[in-house]
Amino acid sequence: MSTKNIEVEVRGRLSKPEHSRLSLFLRRNGEFLSRKKRLLIDYSTIAEGIENRKMDIRCRITGDEPEIIIKKGNMTSIAREETSVRLQKGEFPNAIKLMKLLGYEKGVATTRVISKYLYKRTEFSLVEIIRINKKFKENEVCDYSYEAEVMSDTAGVVRAKQKLNKMLLKLDLPIFGEYLGALPPGSSIRVHEFSFGDYLRELHKSATIVMDANRDYGSISSYANKRFHP
Repeated sequence: MSTKNIEVEVRGRLSKPEHSRLSLFLRRNGEFLSRKKRLLIDYSTIAEGIENRKMDIRCRITGDEPEIIIKKGNMTSIAREETSVRLQKGEFPNAIKLMKLLGYEKGVATTRVISKYLYKRTEFSLVEIIRINKKFKENEVCDYSYEAEVMSDTAGVVRAKQKLNKMLLKLDLPIFGEYLGALPPGSSIRVHEFSFGDYLRELHKSATIVMDANRDYGSISSYANKRFHP
């Protein structure tokens, strides 16, 4: 039996009304999986930039579960191979130390709340971006987005793309143009006028901070322990 370790996904930005509409639809028609806060440190943006990265290397803590995530491939590839190492509760600061020893001292830190639903075997993540400041203090929700993902083996990628296309048309969801490759040719999906890279650059200015392990280890460890290990 082949392993479904290929992630076929699309992403798009949502207005607040679009977020509310999609959330209501999934609550009524899908299966609620979880709602968790996530602290994410993205090292690849510092190391390789946004559009040209070949690896996606992250430390994150979701709820109270820390892990190290590596995704291989361009950030907007139609399918990326993904693996993760789950850590014990409370070990997020150790993950930061480990990444520092490996040469990753700086990363882009962001906090978000993610609500996950399963609808017709497609996983939807509704994302609320929470603005944080340089002292790792939280402010208001400042942006919304979504991800729709189907896990596949190599042989099933074409079917996964067709499934996503049908789903997005039904729900009238927009996507970033870079993700058109995750859909069948000629798709009539709504496409944002701005790129995914432009969107990330906007978020980096308004909602994220650059975490320097040499400078911020104590602050981010305290934040993680307070907000994710109460």
